[in-house]
Formats: sequence, C-alpha cells, structure tokens
Amino acid sequence: MAVVGRDVGVGQRVTDRDDPARLRRRDDVDPAEEVPVVGEAADRHDLFGGEVSRRRDVVGLPRIAPGDSEARRQIAGQVHADGQVRQRRELQPDRIADDQRAGGDRRGRLAAESDAAIGAHHDGRPRAAHADARRADRQRARAVRVRDAEAQHAAADADARDHPQGVVAEGGAFAGRGGCRPGTDPRRGIAHGLSPSPGRRKSRPRPGAMLRGNRPGGRSRKVPGENREDRMADKIRVGIVGATVTQGGSGWGQNAHVPALKALPSYELKAVCTAHEDTAKASAAAFGAERAFHRFSDMAAHPEVDLIVVCVRVPGHRELVVAGLQAGKPVFCEWPLGANLAEAEEMAGLARQRSLPTMVGLQGRSDPTILYARDLVQQGYIGEVLTASLSTVAQAQLQRGPGRIWQGVRANGANTLTIAGGHAIDTMCAVLGELAELAARVSTRIPEWRTLEGKPVPVDSPDSISVVGRMASGAEVSINVAAVPSHPSGNRLEIYGRDGALVIRANGALSLGPNQLHAGRGKESMVAMPVPAKYKFTPEGTPAGQPYNVAQAYARAADAVRGGGAFDVDFNLAVRRHKLIDAIERSSATGRAVRLDQ
Repeated sequence: MAVVGRDVGVGQRVTDRDDPARLRRRDDVDPAEEVPVVGEAADRHDLFGGEVSRRRDVVGLPRIAPGDSEARRQIAGQVHADGQVRQRRELQPDRIADDQRAGGDRRGRLAAESDAAIGAHHDGRPRAAHADARRADRQRARAVRVRDAEAQHAAADADARDHPQGVVAEGGAFAGRGGCRPGTDPRRGIAHGLSPSPGRRKSRPRPGAMLRGNRPGGRSRKVPGENREDRMADKIRVGIVGATVTQGGSGWGQNAHVPALKALPSYELKAVCTAHEDTAKASAAAFGAERAFHRFSDMAAHPEVDLIVVCVRVPGHRELVVAGLQAGKPVFCEWPLGANLAEAEEMAGLARQRSLPTMVGLQGRSDPTILYARDLVQQGYIGEVLTASLSTVAQAQLQRGPGRIWQGVRANGANTLTIAGGHAIDTMCAVLGELAELAARVSTRIPEWRTLEGKPVPVDSPDSISVVGRMASGAEVSINVAAVPSHPSGNRLEIYGRDGALVIRANGALSLGPNQLHAGRGKESMVAMPVPAKYKFTPEGTPAGQPYNVAQAYARAADAVRGGGAFDVDFNLAVRRHKLIDAIERSSATGRAVRLDQ
C-alpha cells in the first residue's frame, strides 16, 4: 500500500524582509489524486525483474487535534532521518535575519574579489590567476548556499506549527501536501514535484523556483547564485542505472556511456545502480564511481546525483524514467524511450509538466558527419533535394543467449524496426527533415531463433522493413531496413539534389559512425568531404566506435542540463519517432499510405 500523508512546505526561503509567521507553502499532492511514494514499487519488486529481500520501514506521527498548539509545537520539531526521530532546534528569526544580512555582505565581497581577479587578467597578468579566483568564488558561494538552506529548514519547522501532520516518509521528507516529494533533499534547495491544491491557481513552478524566492502565483525574486547552472558549475554528476560490469563486456551502458562520460571534463560518473548490492559495488569500483546503489529510488533521491541515465532493457524504461523525473532530476534515457507510443507520451508529458531537461539516446543526430551534411543541405550545397535513399542491413543473430531472447517478442519494443530502423530513419530525418507521408511493408522473415542450448524459440518481432515516402520538403525517399544471416552490406544514405549529390557511408550503423561523406556538384567527380572541427564537441582522445557519438550528445546537452533549458534530442523528439514507427506499422497492417503532417 502506498504511503500518503500531509506535509510542511520546505521550498520557501527566509530573508530579512520576510515574516516567518507569514511564510506560505505549496501543495504537493491533491488529496483526490493520491499517488504512491516514489520508490514504493522498488520496495516490492526489483526493477530489474527479481524480488527484493527487504522493505523500507515507515514511522508515523500522531494526528493533532485542532487548536492543540502545544502538541503542534512538540511535533513540529520532529523529522524522520535514518529510522530514528530526532529533535530540531526552534526557529530563531533574529539569528536568521542576521545570517541573511551577513550572507549578502559576503556575496558582495565575493563579487568584488571576482572583479579584482578579472581586472588582474586584463592588466596582463596570467589567466591562471583569474581561473583560481573564479574557482574560489564558486567554493565560497556554495558554502553560503548551504548555510542559507539551514535557515530554510528552520523556517519549515516554524511553519509546521500551523499545519496538521501526517506520515513521515523515507529520507526525512513528508509524503502528502505542501512540500517536497519523499527522497528529495531540501538542503539542495529544490522543492520537486509541487502540485496545486484544490481551489488554488493551477500553476506549477519550475524545479528550484521556490528556492529562488518565487511565491506561489507571485513574482519571482531571484537570489544570486541559486540556480541549476551554479550548482553544476564544475561537473555534472551522473548516476547511471543498467551499466553493469560483465565478463566479455557486451552491455551498451558499459561500452558506450561509461567511456563517453569518462572522456568529458564537464561530467563526472558519480554513481552506479544495478540489481544487486555486490554487482553494484563491483561495477562502481570498475568504473571509478564514488557511490554504488542497488535500489534505484535511493540513487534518484541522492543530492550528489544531478543527472539520471537509464540504460536498462526497454520494458524497464518507463518505471525508472518516471521515478527519476518525480525525484526532480533530468533524465537521459536510451532509445527506444518506451515499449510503445503511449509510454513515450507519458514520460514526455511528465518531463514537460516538471520543466525538466531530458535526453534520448538517438546519438546519430550528434555525429559530426551528420551535422555537417545537414548544414550542407540547408545551405543549398546540392540545390533542391529531389530524392534520397536509405539502406540499413544488419547482422541477424539467429542463436541468442538468455540476455537477448526477449527481443524476439514484438511487444517488448526492441527489434529491427525500432532499434536499427529507428536509429537510421532518425539520422536521415536529422539531415532532410521530417517525413510527411509514407507507405510501408513490415514482415518477420525469420520466425524462429534458437537458444545457446539449441532450443527453438518463436519470434514475432519484425526483421524486414520497406518504406516509400515523401518528406515535408517534397523530396521522395525510399528506406530499406533488414537483419540478414550473413554478409550485411552496412549502411548508406544517398541524397540527390538539382545541383549535386551527397553520399554518407558507414561500415556499421550510421548512428554510431565513423561515417564517410562524399559530395559532387554538377559534372564534378564525387570527392571526400573532411568534416570541419566546429562539428566536433568532444576532446582529443575520446574513444572511437560506440562511445564517440554518445559523448558528442552529452557534450552538446551539457548547457541544457546545467541551466534547465531544452535540448533538441529530447523526449519530445522521441515521441515523434515513436509516432513514425507506429505509422509504419499501421500502413503495413492496413495496406494504405499514412499521412504524418495532419
């Protein structure tokens, strides 16, 4: 049974102009729409398919009769931390006001020191002095924010005296109305998952808005230094689920995401989550991560994790992504986003509702060659695009171990159409724009696989896809995607315009690279086109192959993750791609063309 109760708002900020007795709060959950505590599902079942051996204890607080101010005063000082109830200190308005004034003075001094460092740089002194001063500024500003968060806690205790109490949930937060979701850390200054209560204005603040001085329904008063970008000024701390160190190393998380993150100075692999405690510790040690978790809810709620990366099997995406978003964290989810369109739309809708940046693993859009080809087409290098053809032929695995047999079930959402086809078609759309109309034929040419022991397994997932269509620009396209038992020809995208042609080739998938670009104009011969350095966002030494374009995607998204802005390869793009795949399947089932631009 889900645990839902009532709570105190901890997302408010006290200043020397605020009267603590008049602090306002926001509602977290509408009583008519009670939701389970984040992590409740993980308490019952392991998100990787197994049973868990323990449940989280929940301690309740007694109800308080109306008017019983003494009882309210006693209960307001209690908070559930690690299974124990401890007493908090009472609110001291005068001391907090003094602290706030001192904080303002300190921030002014930091700004002056920063200006002095910048002036020294302009006077011709070494740039290193400027960098050291800026680094010291950030460290001192972070200390100020921690102290301010302590004052915020005290304000929440005072406000608690005026509101009924409910059940204490995990992590010291309350489940219910008026505050942070369970598992969030008020000391980081983020009131995640705030919802309007009945009768109140239905506006939803962005994560961190309450810390920055926003009052529900009121104007924003920004406090210097308190924003997502400041908190991630040095490195974006990543928690990854699904990257398990294995013998032979066949996992995508292990082979692509971990090396990509290691290559980027703007990211830090902070935590690893797997299904079991021993594998979590082993994986964290192997990857150099500081923390290991075997419960996803614990990692999602941890204050030292800024970005959640989901690399598990497709059927497990939805539960993990939803839990990560409900914890108020940006999420990078591998493609396909969901097992079907409905799941993808649910996750994208929740991300928009929470104003959280997202990323989806369609890394072909970040490939340097694809970015360059896109610009050449848009700049008219080959004139008006008349026609294009895409061919993706992959190696079919007719004998599979237990870790891959599940892909033979079409409903699981991971097959030749969604993965090989989804990546290739999205890469084509990155260069040419979106499809407006299509007609398709989808079939399963190899209806049976075998296990490593030789046991036959029925298969209904598609392995042969043919599409003809029209792009929004008017260009005609043909697409062939297949998985064959031997001698696959690789991948090729050919684009023909009035004034020339572009051809992109890859030995493997176009989305993985490395890709080769050739171009010709008029009657000139086709020649290789070197990719300009401006399309490469990763440092020298980034591993080639699987990690490279993933690292490109991380590097391009860093500013969006820090600042809470939008990234073009996000959950909204994933929904468009799921709709395209649905249209291909619908056209094949009905034998009719399907319009996508209506």
